[in-house]
Amino acid sequence: QMCIRDSCGTLALTAAALGVHHVDSFAAYHYEDADKYTAGDAVIEGTVKNLDIDWTGGSISFEYHEGDKVEISEKTSKSLSEDKKMRWWLDGDTLRIQFAKDGSTFSSFGFDEEKVLTVKLPESISLSDVSIDTATGDVQIPSLQAQKLTLNVSTGDIMLGLSGAEELKVSSATGDVEATLNKVRSAEIENCLLYTSPS
Repeated sequence: QMCIRDSCGTLALTAAALGVHHVDSFAAYHYEDADKYTAGDAVIEGTVKNLDIDWTGGSISFEYHEGDKVEISEKTSKSLSEDKKMRWWLDGDTLRIQFAKDGSTFSSFGFDEEKVLTVKLPESISLSDVSIDTATGDVQIPSLQAQKLTLNVSTGDIMLGLSGAEELKVSSATGDVEATLNKVRSAEIENCLLYTSPS
């Protein structure tokens, strides 16, 4: 069931066949420029305008704080070896986050540990381009200002609040999507259970 209310201007809502995470079972995890990444939690000392997150097993949650830095951290019920800690790289003004060390192997679709990634943003931040790709786990973004957001989830629910965006593309293969959109010019949502635009 889908509920649509549009009081914020022209909004196009269509189904889109978007790609999902590319990692196969029993495969190795690979990405480019692996030698430029740093392991573990971090406070990012630099300007962040774009986010590029590739997460394999576990949830992603966005939070906000009064500081002026982007902070990233991960939690899991098990102790993580150095190879299985997340990697990050501030590539110019694009913060790239990878699930683990390049070349790490899987014992199933994702690592044994389901890791929870928390991204803390300054309350006043407005991003240009946000791309999130995850295989298993929920994504919670209660409020976000970004010009473009692309969000692909294979298995998991999405809770999203987005405002002032030019373009939104969301796909969840087996989960539900609850999106609250404000002044979003174009939106493509696949497997959307509930969509609302605030009055």
